[in-house]
Amino acid sequence: MIIVMKAGPGKKDRDEVVKRIKELGYKPHVIHGTTRDVIGADSVN
Repeated sequence: MIIVMKAGPGKKDRDEVVKRIKELGYKPHVIHGTTRDVIGADSVN
C-alpha cells in the first residue's frame, strides 16, 4: 500500500498515519520528499 500525504502536513499527522499502519499489522516505510511525504505499508510476514 502507498499513502501520499498532502503537502505541508506536520510530524503529528505523519506519526498518526504510521501508528495506524502499525495497528493494522503492517510495517511502515516513510519516504521524505521536498514537498510531501510518502508512506509505504508492507506486510510483516
